[in-house]
Amino acid sequence: MKTPLRTLLGAIISAALLASLLAAGTPAQAAAPRSATYQTYTAPNGASSKYHVYADGIDTSKPVGVVFVFHGDYSYPSQSYVHHPTGPTMTKMAAEAAKKNMIMVPVITPDQKGGITWWEDKDRNGDYFRSLAAMLIKRYGLDASRIWFHGYSGGAEFITFEVLADRQGWIKGGGATIVGGGGYRGMQTTPPAAVKKMRLHWISGSLDGAGGTTLAGWSALDTARRARKIYQGLGFTRTQMTVLPGVTHYAYDMPVLLASDLNSRPIPIVLPKARAGDIAAVAPDGILYIYPSAKGGDLYERTYVSGGWGSSLTVEIADWNSDGYQDLVANWTDGRLTVDYGRKNGGFKRTTLGTSGWQNNEIIVTRWKTTDEHPGIVARNRNGRLYYYTNPAGGMYEPRKLASSTSWRGKELIALDFDQDNKMDLIAKTPEGDLKLYRSNGKGRITSETRRFADKAGWNVMEHLSAIESHVTTGQAGILARDRKGNLYYYPVSGKKLQKRLTIGVGGWDMMKIGS
Repeated sequence: MKTPLRTLLGAIISAALLASLLAAGTPAQAAAPRSATYQTYTAPNGASSKYHVYADGIDTSKPVGVVFVFHGDYSYPSQSYVHHPTGPTMTKMAAEAAKKNMIMVPVITPDQKGGITWWEDKDRNGDYFRSLAAMLIKRYGLDASRIWFHGYSGGAEFITFEVLADRQGWIKGGGATIVGGGGYRGMQTTPPAAVKKMRLHWISGSLDGAGGTTLAGWSALDTARRARKIYQGLGFTRTQMTVLPGVTHYAYDMPVLLASDLNSRPIPIVLPKARAGDIAAVAPDGILYIYPSAKGGDLYERTYVSGGWGSSLTVEIADWNSDGYQDLVANWTDGRLTVDYGRKNGGFKRTTLGTSGWQNNEIIVTRWKTTDEHPGIVARNRNGRLYYYTNPAGGMYEPRKLASSTSWRGKELIALDFDQDNKMDLIAKTPEGDLKLYRSNGKGRITSETRRFADKAGWNVMEHLSAIESHVTTGQAGILARDRKGNLYYYPVSGKKLQKRLTIGVGGWDMMKIGS
């Protein structure tokens, strides 16, 4: 491939500038770095762009290092945290750098057309960055043995395509945090020993695979794994790969990742927990998420639990062994009944309670009797019979007992103490769209009485109903309902009636298999 004359001249000029600036060493009287945003710099190759400097808390009587930050691709400036210099991502990252007496310099790519990237015109952008870095190192007397790079997505690609692969002799030590990407396209310049000793840490989410970005065929996870192996094979002795469970391309906590690397400590893996009032939901790809209560607000946050839940029929959050940590109770299409016990420090450990037959039941996990010390299971079989399985020791259930001789076929059931008499009740949605109340005697049987209605008419628009406790107020019962448009609602229960509903999810919930 022929090299354009302009590119060749730019490279020569850039290399000459680097050599002259760095050969001069640290100036006798370097300027003290000061925090500033959107500073303009034009390189000898004609490329021009802007950068920020974060220098608060820096002690210039000691060696000062630098963290260079490269953003990911974007179409509009507002889409990138680098264009929110006072936002939490940038300020928190800068604070972590300052703890190590390092200024932070986020650099905006010179690319100004179409999709804004670092990696597409890597040679021109590389010449720009090397020139900028040389100028800053000389101006502020920065320690070239304490240089750190942080890149995300396209910025990660730029680090591994260009910064570490071409004319990298100016780097005397440090490392790189390479997030959500960081592939390999050749080593244009033989790296010196100091560069090969840098700490290079590729970080990718387990859900940052093919289809995880707007580039449908690109997998950040696979790209990172491949590049790390290649770099390792080229003699880079301090490479590392971390896969974060349940993290997508758009869910990285950049300040935490940078802090972990600058302090040479493992990335804190936050294990999932369920709490009373949270909602369990299985996505179409079989991944189970827990949505923490937003106290009546929109459920926009969620915690990844694990994959493999696609064949579950029902997943309910309940403290099955009453140890104060919420568990996940599920029945499956293969007939199993399982409990994933919640652990004190997060995470779950599965126990299989039943190995067959549970695919024939619709289950509700609840304390059906007032004397129950632990939750049990109300189950309706395919014949419409209602049974109860007690859980006397917080582990294995006991043989079932008939809870009602009435046929419950075709009725959607939920269990909650509707009239607040400390006896669990059932509510059934009728074919007419009413919610009919079936009170219990607290001893495991339905009370024989004239039936009342919890609410009349209109419930046929709801395609899912389940009971939930403590979603907004601790101890308060309520009903989750999803309509045909995929909206999710919460109906508090108090004063022996349903109160005004709250919209806790707008659209999209029709794709989810909801528990409670």
